[in-house]
Amino acid sequence: MDHVGSLSLIAALAFGAYAMVAGFASGRRADRPLLRSAERAVYGFLGMITLSVVALEILILKDAFHIEYIASHSNLSLPLFYKFSVLWSGQEGSLLFWTWLVAGYCA
Repeated sequence: MDHVGSLSLIAALAFGAYAMVAGFASGRRADRPLLRSAERAVYGFLGMITLSVVALEILILKDAFHIEYIASHSNLSLPLFYKFSVLWSGQEGSLLFWTWLVAGYCA
């Protein structure tokens, strides 16, 4: 599951870069099909970031302490309610969470 999260972040980077370049190019040339492609790339970006968030939450709930982020921000004695908040308890998870929110607003 940790590989799914990593690969989806790489795919999100590709979708985001394409959406930015295609959106800029479609604005410069007034190209509607390219603009539609850029909009769909934003949806792909949102999907990939969502997959990363879900993968990290599953790993947190499964106590996958081989992941450094989970090992440093979680422990076995945390109640289930607090395990959900481990996602935004550290800088890396917080940035992922805010990226997910902004991607939702963009879509």
